[in-house]
Amino acid sequence: EHKAENKSSAIFNVWRGLDGTRGMQYSRSIKLPGNFQDRLFNCWFTWDHWIEDGQKVYIIAFCPMSEYMGTPHRVNGDESMVLSTTRGLHLLKE
Repeated sequence: EHKAENKSSAIFNVWRGLDGTRGMQYSRSIKLPGNFQDRLFNCWFTWDHWIEDGQKVYIIAFCPMSEYMGTPHRVNGDESMVLSTTRGLHLLKE
């Protein structure tokens, strides 16, 4: 587990190797200005790679932790935050 704190983030946790896989849980809060309630992004990342035309290709995918079928970690201090979601897919070629 990795923990860090800075001015814009009260929660920043990273857990690697979820359930013995290469999956990763990434939890980060974002402080919003004014009267907006803080947001928590709690995501599951996973990746794979292959060789295409002699080059390594990596695929990195992420989605809300609620879609992870394994055992997520509990994030302390999230009670007053709005749970926000994000999802995406990146393809990287070396």
